[in-house]
Amino acid sequence: MDQLDALAEPAADLLHRVDGALHAHGAPTEHHLWPLLRRLGALTLPSVEAITALRPAPLLAAGASLRQVGREYAEARDTIGTPQDWAGAGAEAFERYRAGLAGHLAGDSASLAGHLAATADYTAALDAWISSSRTALASVLAASLASAEAVTLVAGAPDDEMTTATAAAEIAARVLGVVAEIVETGETLHAEWTERLADIGYREPADEPLPRPDSGVLRTRY
Repeated sequence: MDQLDALAEPAADLLHRVDGALHAHGAPTEHHLWPLLRRLGALTLPSVEAITALRPAPLLAAGASLRQVGREYAEARDTIGTPQDWAGAGAEAFERYRAGLAGHLAGDSASLAGHLAATADYTAALDAWISSSRTALASVLAASLASAEAVTLVAGAPDDEMTTATAAAEIAARVLGVVAEIVETGETLHAEWTERLADIGYREPADEPLPRPDSGVLRTRY
């Protein structure tokens, strides 16, 4: 359990009040909350729940499994040997296919092992993003719970709609501002890795052209 988990229950109660006040009273017309609502398309409680649901542990386990499979591909590559005492066109063709398959299994970043390693690196980057996102969200929720606006929503005068709406908008803007930064960072991370994680496929080596007969005139008797 981290700080975000510890704050989940009291934060959910506060954000439920925030969203309820926004539904009932709206927000001041020129408030900086409106661009955030348009950007995210969600109020505070569902936005926070979406981030809270992100957990780094499954990604770490997946990354370790991917690296293990990559090592197994490298071991499989090493078992593909060239038969001894074999020469000629057949041996040359076999070597082309052997080298192609070995390179496809493990080698550069375009190989299966290289692709798995890159995917494992991506899970590590996602893990770091999730961890930092949870920390940032916990920080803003802690500040919101201790804010004067929270006191207004929990114990304020319900007849003062403008005060209630302003308090709710202030908390929502703080929280959704952090959520928007988290989303933007995640989108940037995804874009950076899209090309590196592009699909790869095996390409069979091209066959060597058949030898041509010597040039000249071919004469026959009949």
